[in-house]
Amino acid sequence: MTDSSKLLLRSVAPTGLTLGNAIAGFAALVSANRFDHLDQSTWYHIYISVGFLILAMIFDALDGLAARLMRCASDFGAELDSLCDGISFGLVPAYLLWMVFGQQDNPFIGRVWGLVASLYLACTLLRLARFNMDRSRQDKAEGKKFVGLPSPAAAGCICGIVLLQGRMEFGNFPLSIFPGIGENISQMVTKLFPLAASFIAILMISRIGFPHPTRKILGPPRQQTKKRAGKWLPSSLVLGVLICFTSVWIGGIDFIVALGFWWFALNGPLQALTRKLQKKSHFQECPAKLD
Repeated sequence: MTDSSKLLLRSVAPTGLTLGNAIAGFAALVSANRFDHLDQSTWYHIYISVGFLILAMIFDALDGLAARLMRCASDFGAELDSLCDGISFGLVPAYLLWMVFGQQDNPFIGRVWGLVASLYLACTLLRLARFNMDRSRQDKAEGKKFVGLPSPAAAGCICGIVLLQGRMEFGNFPLSIFPGIGENISQMVTKLFPLAASFIAILMISRIGFPHPTRKILGPPRQQTKKRAGKWLPSSLVLGVLICFTSVWIGGIDFIVALGFWWFALNGPLQALTRKLQKKSHFQECPAKLD
């Protein structure tokens, strides 16, 4: 391969992967637009839309990896990546929320979901804009952590809510086998969906730290201390147990995908709360040691 061919590959490959993210997001939007809430047979369009969103996440993970491996990361690529993320992980999940939940016979519920979808889209755009401003500082930070929930993970959580609603639409909710109890729990879970989606939106603009899963999995190995290696071990073990239990009990990959994204989203606040409680207990023990 000639030098000009290598240079062309270095400039085209990451950009092509980034644009693949946007194209997959557009395909997800087109598929979601074909859904009719009055016709259950059109639910497969929602599943196709979720599949395209997952494909967009794969493209989003690979473009940054390709740019780092080829040493061709640039401000242009970062800005383009944020624009594509705004389409795939901001506009599309918000539109999914509106299509699945917002078109209800009750106008009040429709307005609530309209506000929730708008909040999610606004927080995604704010999250991406802040990430671009803080990018240089975050790249130098130890552990390569994100500040605020990454937009792809937030989109995955929204997909989890949508997939769970699909389960309940077809009577495949896990507790539906229990007469009466399953219906009551399903109704309660449905009422919590707006709060769950709003919570995910707020997490994106929070100052809570989240790890960089792509760099942890696909990046170069880093020397870890026992303290750092064991930091996420308990929650990872819980995730493994829950995934095994879910795959046996429910037998559906949609629940496993939703569980994985929600574990990642909830683990950040739980770790932040744990660190805060540990610091508080440490300061309370210090006077006792001095006495």
